[in-house]
Amino acid sequence: MFAAVRSVLSRLMTNGPTVLVLEDLHWADPTSLRLTEELSSLTSEGPLLLVLTRRHEPDPGASVLEASLSQHLRPVLRTVDLLPLARGDERHLAQLLLGGSAQDEVLDALSKTTEGNPLFLEERLSSLLETGALVSDESGWHLDQNVAGAVPKALERIVRSRVDRLSAFPREVIVAASALGAEFGLDALATVTGPGGELALAVDELCAAGLLEQMRGNRTTYRFRHALIQDATYKGLLRDERVHLHARAAWGLEEAWAGRVEEVAAVLGHHFAMAGEDERAVHFLELAGDQAAAAFANDEAIGSFRSALAIADKDRSRNVAMARATVGLRAKLAEVLWRRARREEAREALREAIGLATHSDSLQTCRLHTRLGRLEMADYHYDAALAVFDAAERLLGDYQEGRDDGWADQWLETLLDGRACLHIDRQEPELALAALEVARPVLEARGSPARQQAFYWLLARWRASQNRWWIDEEDIANARRALAAATQGGDEVDIAFAARDIGYVLLLHGDLVEAKEHFEKSLAMAQRIGDTTLRAQILTWLVLTALRRHDVEAVRSLAPQAVAAGGIAAYPDFVAPAKASLAWLAWQDHRLQDVVQLANEAAEILRRSVEPDVLHLKWVYLWPLVALHLGAGQLPDAVEAGSQLLVAPQQRLPEPLESLVRAAVAAWDEGRLELAAEELGAAVELAQRLRYA
Repeated sequence: MFAAVRSVLSRLMTNGPTVLVLEDLHWADPTSLRLTEELSSLTSEGPLLLVLTRRHEPDPGASVLEASLSQHLRPVLRTVDLLPLARGDERHLAQLLLGGSAQDEVLDALSKTTEGNPLFLEERLSSLLETGALVSDESGWHLDQNVAGAVPKALERIVRSRVDRLSAFPREVIVAASALGAEFGLDALATVTGPGGELALAVDELCAAGLLEQMRGNRTTYRFRHALIQDATYKGLLRDERVHLHARAAWGLEEAWAGRVEEVAAVLGHHFAMAGEDERAVHFLELAGDQAAAAFANDEAIGSFRSALAIADKDRSRNVAMARATVGLRAKLAEVLWRRARREEAREALREAIGLATHSDSLQTCRLHTRLGRLEMADYHYDAALAVFDAAERLLGDYQEGRDDGWADQWLETLLDGRACLHIDRQEPELALAALEVARPVLEARGSPARQQAFYWLLARWRASQNRWWIDEEDIANARRALAAATQGGDEVDIAFAARDIGYVLLLHGDLVEAKEHFEKSLAMAQRIGDTTLRAQILTWLVLTALRRHDVEAVRSLAPQAVAAGGIAAYPDFVAPAKASLAWLAWQDHRLQDVVQLANEAAEILRRSVEPDVLHLKWVYLWPLVALHLGAGQLPDAVEAGSQLLVAPQQRLPEPLESLVRAAVAAWDEGRLELAAEELGAAVELAQRLRYA
């Protein structure tokens, strides 16, 4: 056979340069390898280019052939290692394979987990086409349904054939590693396979085979060379094999991490869940959620709580512990969802928790009602909030001296953060004051720092709203007491809100330097906490602080951020002051048409708003309108805008400023037009000196 092949090649070479391509030598049998070596000698006899391809993995036959060729063909042998395709090249190849235009989501689906391997990319394309996930029409290629994450069958066969060719223990090791995930540590692997030098040798062999690779900068952590290798290996296991591996991983890791299991709680929860140990899975997933929530890793916390709930909900009708867990998990999930401004999801979780709560734990049920009421209030559903607070108070009953501190704390929360805050927001001052007075003696005797913070801030808000947001020293003192209580309590979330609140009253009072300091501190905390709503509020107040300081560039930078943040938090009410600030900025820039447009946008938002903390801020856009209309000789419009500065709930302005506006309106009503224009002009000048305009 060798002679016949040599003869054919020799004749071809006499007719000109010849190229012979032999692919996939890693599959070649010994005879084929000997033939390849024999043919290589022809390269010295004529114009023959021999192109050989193989995978970069240990293969005794192919490795011996490569060593032999390197020795005998040294002057003319060249080895080329093909690296994974770069991200851009991978997407370009996908476009070429499709032969037509494709949206980004199609290219992302094609390159998912292929990690620059052209073969994987082609097989994934075939799989998507066969399953109908990828279709084309006159507009090009697009995904017609959720893209299946399954490994294409051809790739499964390729990966499994590579695993099957391994010796026994390395094969056992890579199968165990597939249960640990795409990335794992040697310690975790040892809990499944057993420690020792044999494990290290097996891992080295798997790395040399191109199946695993060591993580950069960490000598004890490894990852699968391609995610598809892990996926295909794991999916090749029988169910009982998977359960066995996950159980060994779970119990081994729990023993290895005894005393600090919270550090690997999420991993333990996953392995116990896959091993069918539901109660331990729920325990560790909840612990993982608690750890993530405490570190403000909010999305991670949401994922852990939801995973725990998916398990606990299956057994809640048969298992008392699981039934109890479903209530607590929903309460914790709601807290984190609320922090991320996912209020509808949080509302659903709280309602489900209330429906599942047992009547035997009235304190827990009351706490759930109060949290739901506060959430309804945050979305201005005041009637719904009131109904929920009523239900909570029925569960608690009247205050009783003999009840424990937990009961007293819940009673104060329901009365202060619930009912008193509701009445202030609904502008029901008598009812709000009555609630505060009922709470005061209990607060002084048994109030925690969190309840003291709520009381003093609500008292400051109540007084300010009664005085049309004209802030005095007592309001500032109460806000400082609230901040001191939060600092004493040490809860970072409470401190962030208290810093916002003292900054707010200082802003309204005109203490702009200190207000800015508190806002910046609160903003840094809001970003760390991940509280989307708090961030939107703080950005809005920082814009107004910059405006009152006449810091044009700060307004130019912050106002668009505040508008965007209000949209993300789904709180359009807080977009209004930012829009109004943009109207002021347009006035400073002499973009007069934009002044009217932006002022109208802010006014329209405020017209629909019931948010008490923004309704009194119309002056932000009214002063630019007054100035604009005066400058354009539009006195009726200027007077109309000026008159709105005097009407509640608009914040009271300094008396000299309001006096000028009142005089202008009176002069207009009396038909003394020149005097009206003169008084309004003087008001605009004074507003600018006082930094309201």
